[in-house]
Amino acid sequence: SITLDWKVLEKPKEAQTEEKMQVLLVGAPTVLLAKYQKMLKMAGLTIASMETEILSAIRALVPKESPNSLIAQIGAVNTSLAIIKSGIPVFVYSIPTGGIAISRAIAADFGFTTDQAEEYKKAYGVSKESLGGKIGQTAQPVLMSIVGEIKKALAFYNEKYKSDASVKQILLSGGTAKLPGVDAFFAETTGIETVVANPWTVLSSQNVAKEIVDNAPDYTIAMGLALRDYE
Repeated sequence: SITLDWKVLEKPKEAQTEEKMQVLLVGAPTVLLAKYQKMLKMAGLTIASMETEILSAIRALVPKESPNSLIAQIGAVNTSLAIIKSGIPVFVYSIPTGGIAISRAIAADFGFTTDQAEEYKKAYGVSKESLGGKIGQTAQPVLMSIVGEIKKALAFYNEKYKSDASVKQILLSGGTAKLPGVDAFFAETTGIETVVANPWTVLSSQNVAKEIVDNAPDYTIAMGLALRDYE
C-alpha cells in the first residue's frame, strides 16, 4: 500500500476564479515508512516529521527572493529534480540514477574495484585534463541521462509558464555535485548558469568548520530538515 500526503503550494488569489490551487502530492510505500520508524525507535529516537529529500533541499537552497531555479539533487541511487518559481516548487520529479551508476561505469571500463572507482571519480570527475578526460568520458552517459531529464523538465516548465520568467540557474546538490568539472559540464550541456549548492550560506562561514564547508553539497538535506521549524 501507499501512504499519501499533500501540501498546498499556492492558492488562487481570488475566491471566485477558474484558477486552480497548486498542490504537491507525495506518496511512499507504507512498508518503507514503517521500516524507517522501526529503525529510529530501536535507536531510541522519536520522529518529529518525515518529508522527501527534495523538499528539504528546496528549503535549504532557494529562499523566496531567489531567481527561478532548478535543483538537481544527485544522490547515490536516485536524482531528484525540482523547479522553483517565485519560491514555490512547480515541478518535482525523481529518476533512478545517481553517483553509484557513475562509479560502476568507471569500475567496468577500467577494471577497478568499486572503492578504486569511487576514489578516481572523486579525484578526476569530468575534468578534461590528464586522466580526468578518460574518467569524464566514462561518466558522461550517466550525467547526460540526467541532463536529458533536466531538459524535459525545462520544456514542460516553459510550455506551462510561457509568459513568466525562465529558469535562471541550476543548483547541483548531493555528493556528485562535488566532482571536479561537473558544474561546468551541466552549464555547457544545458546552456544555463550552474553552481554547486551551498546550504551554509544561511550561516556565517566563521561558524562552520572548513571540512564541513568544503563538503557543503553533502549537507543540503540535513540543513533543510533543520530549517523546517523556522518556516
